[in-house]
Parts: sequence; structure tokens; C-alpha cells
Amino acid sequence: QLGDTPEDDIREHLSAGELADRSISRAYGRVVRGGAGISDESAAEDLHTLRKRCKELRYALEVHAPVVGSGPRKRVVADLKGLQDVLGRFQDSQVQRHGLRGFAEEMMADGTPATAVLAMGELIGHLDAEQERARLEFHDSFTRFANPSSRQLMQQLGGGT
Repeated sequence: QLGDTPEDDIREHLSAGELADRSISRAYGRVVRGGAGISDESAAEDLHTLRKRCKELRYALEVHAPVVGSGPRKRVVADLKGLQDVLGRFQDSQVQRHGLRGFAEEMMADGTPATAVLAMGELIGHLDAEQERARLEFHDSFTRFANPSSRQLMQQLGGGT
């Protein structure tokens, strides 16, 4: 309920545009800070957290679409989608690898023929390669998203700080 905290009191007096600026700026900052902290050694959970931050930014851009410029918003969303696609492939590979390893362990415990377990290993190997490709593509995708022209677009939307 509005008015319960000082932050709520401030929000009560913001215009729709000011609220959009604040929301988009906060979400954009989280994505940029999170992405800048990702390295080749970062844990899979760090990339997953960044993926969630990207979703938050995209939601902010979509929710506030009526009060922000549609041209800049569409270009930012396009770059953001590219980054989300890479992070999604990384996460999907992670989840699938984990599931297949569990299935392989169950199969081995149940006495499944070695050929079936080996086939699972090959699938896991393909997923390992896909995850590594996604990790390598992350840097280019993030750089494209966070480059100076994208920052200018975010400033036009009220989200660049």
C-alpha cells in the first residue's frame, strides 16, 4: 500500500514518466553491473542471476512502453533479446546437463547397458560444447548491449545513468 514507507511517499508524487525513468534506470544499472562482473571463471549461477536481471529490465521497458520513446525502446529491446538468448542457451544447457547426469547415474544403478550410458555421455558432451559456445558469445552480446550507443538509447528512455 502506497504511503507506508518514505520510498512509497516519493512514488506517490512521481509522474508516469519519472516512475518509468526510475524503474528502467534501476533495472539497467543492475544488468550493466552484473554483466560487467561476469568473467570466464564466473559460476553458472552468476549468469543465471544476470538472466533474471535482464528479464526485469525487459519487463520495465515493456510496462513503461506507453511513456517512453518507441524507437529507442525497440532498439534496446532487440539488443537485450540477443543477450537474453545467449544467457538462455547457457542456462538451458546447464539444466539439461544436470538432468542427464542424474539419468545416467540412475541408469548405471539399474544395470542399463553401457551403450545407453555412453550415449548419455555423448549428449552431455554436446551440451557442454553448447554451454561453452554460449559463454564465449556472452562477451560479444553483452558488449553490444552495453556499448556507448546503447547507453545513449537508454538515456533517451530515461534509463541511462
